[in-house]
Amino acid sequence: MRHRRNTTAWIALATISGSACRASSPSSDLEFECFVENDARVLGGPTDRYYTNAVRLAITGDRSVEGQGSGAPLTWLDALMIPSAARASARADSSVERRWAWFLGHHLYTPSDIHTRNPPSDDRPYAGWLYSGIESRWVALGNECGEHDRAAMVSVSLGLVGPDALGESVQNGFHDLIDVPHAEGWSHQLHDEPTLQITSRYQERVARSTCDGFTGDVICDGAWAAGNVFANVSLGSTARFGYGLQRDFATHQIDPSAKLLAEFEEPRSPSDRLDWGAHVFIGAEGRAVAHNMLLSGNNFRSSAGVDAELFVGDLRAGVSVRVGPAELVYMQTIRSEEFEAQDGSQRFWSVHVTWRFSE
Repeated sequence: MRHRRNTTAWIALATISGSACRASSPSSDLEFECFVENDARVLGGPTDRYYTNAVRLAITGDRSVEGQGSGAPLTWLDALMIPSAARASARADSSVERRWAWFLGHHLYTPSDIHTRNPPSDDRPYAGWLYSGIESRWVALGNECGEHDRAAMVSVSLGLVGPDALGESVQNGFHDLIDVPHAEGWSHQLHDEPTLQITSRYQERVARSTCDGFTGDVICDGAWAAGNVFANVSLGSTARFGYGLQRDFATHQIDPSAKLLAEFEEPRSPSDRLDWGAHVFIGAEGRAVAHNMLLSGNNFRSSAGVDAELFVGDLRAGVSVRVGPAELVYMQTIRSEEFEAQDGSQRFWSVHVTWRFSE
C-alpha cells in the first residue's frame, strides 16, 4: 500500500511538472531525449558496482526569443542561474533563445560486491534515487564563426532516496529478465528521505573552426549543485570534431554536478541544414565535493555511509551520429575514486537518443 501511495504521488508530481512546461509552449519544436548509463562490461571491467545504472527521460520545449512567448512561466528560476552577468548580457543580445525542459530520472548505487547480504561498513551503501524536475535554459550566439557562444541553465528537482525509490525492485527485476543472481544487500540501503536539488551550469564556446564541412570546437563550462543529495562545484571542457557538427552545447551525460544542458542550433533555414552529421568528442571535468548523500548516508537518520573524496574527476570520450530528426550518442566515462576505500576508478558507458519534432 505504501508503494502504491508513493507511485500515485510520483505520477502527480510528473504530471504537474510536465503540465507546467507544456503550458509554456505551443509544442511546435519539441525534443524527446532518453539517457541510459550503466557499468555493464564493455571493453572489460567489473559490473554492478558503485554507480551502476541510471535512466533519464527529458522533454525539451519550444524555442523562443527573450521576452516573447514560451519562457515566461519559468522566469522564477532565472534568479538561480549563473553567472548573473552572463544572463544580463544575454538579454541584450538579439540572438538569444530560451527553452524549458521537464525531466524524470532514476539512479542505482551499490557496493562492490552485491552478493554479500551484509555489505562491509567501508563500502558504498545501496541507494536508489527517483526524481523529477524542470529546467530553464538560455543560449546567446556569439560571432559569425561560432566563437563566444554561451549558454546557461538552472534546474530544480524533487525526489526520493530510499526503499520507496524502488531501487531493489528495478535492479533485481532486471536481473530476473537477464537471468542473473539478485543483489542480496538491499535490506541495508539508505532510508527513505525526500530530496530537493538545485543545479546550474554555464557554458561558453571558446574556439570553433570549419573547413569543407568538417568542424571542430572547444566548449568550457562551470557548474554548481546545492541540495540534500549533492553539493559541489565543477569545471570542465569538451573538444569535438566531425562533419556537420551543430552549433550546440550537448554534453550527453547524466551528470551529478548538473543536469544536461540541451542542444541549441544557430538560426538557419531547413534547406541550409545538413540532413546528417557525425562527430567524435573528448572531455574532462573536475568536481570539488562538499556533500554527497548517496555516499555519506541519510542526512537526518543513522544509516550506512562512507567518507567521500573531496575531489572527483571524469574523463569521457564518445561518438555521435545524427540522421534527420534523430541522434544517437555512445560514450565511455572513467571516474576517479569517489570515496576513501574505493577499489580503483570506475568506468561506465552512456547511450543518449534524441528525437526532434518540428512543424
